[in-house]
Amino acid sequence: MRAVLAILLGACGGGGSEPSPDAGGGWQPLIAKGWTLMPGGEKTSDIQLETLEREMVIGGIRPLAPIGTHHTLLFRGTQGTNAIYASGVGTNELMFPAGKALRIPAGTLIGLQLHIYNTTDTMLTGTSGVEILEVDPATVTDEVDMFLPGPQ
Repeated sequence: MRAVLAILLGACGGGGSEPSPDAGGGWQPLIAKGWTLMPGGEKTSDIQLETLEREMVIGGIRPLAPIGTHHTLLFRGTQGTNAIYASGVGTNELMFPAGKALRIPAGTLIGLQLHIYNTTDTMLTGTSGVEILEVDPATVTDEVDMFLPGPQ
């Protein structure tokens, strides 16, 4: 099944093209999962669930996608239907404009769905996931909301 995903960003109008100031930590994993695949192997729905211990104020998001990662889907809850980010092979970082950020409250259950595959003749091992760049909450004037529409 092929699904066309569109990222729709709210509250991104106006402002400069420079990203918000980094909160000091640089890029860090939000959620990740290690994996190993035998030659010719594939996992189409490898899931990792985690509960955020603290609020995240995110100014940038990017995939952690070594060779073998076909796509990732980041979602809220356990159903996988409240998607907030997706990436495929070759996806670059997504930086929000200055003053804009995606806020995810403490206690939110987030999920990572991976599609991984190995077309080589040797075993592949990697860690796939989503990395974020946190920003100083004091610099945020507007919150970004994302959703990924597609067939249900």
